[in-house]
Amino acid sequence: MEYITVRIRADDHSELKALADQEDRTLCAVIHRILKLYVERKKDEGDIQG
Repeated sequence: MEYITVRIRADDHSELKALADQEDRTLCAVIHRILKLYVERKKDEGDIQG
């Protein structure tokens, strides 16, 4: 199993917390898109089959 780290930069932690609280679906969509692109790249490299 491979682990990846996703870092989301915010100028201050309260800004990120407010984003997660108020726009949870948007934040989840961004994370989902990042992971989808990662999996697509790994498939292209032959590291993942399917």
